[in-house]
Amino acid sequence: MKDLIKKLVETTGPSGYETQVRELVHAEVQSLADEIYTDALGNLIARKAA
Repeated sequence: MKDLIKKLVETTGPSGYETQVRELVHAEVQSLADEIYTDALGNLIARKAA
């Protein structure tokens, strides 16, 4: 967990240019989520089915 927080804090993602952060989060949650997508506003949505 400490390593993940360190990676997130060190990843550049100023407003409007969050692609690197989104890609990092996507890679981290890929094995946990059933569905992952980016919406029209650039938000990363990860969903886990019940």
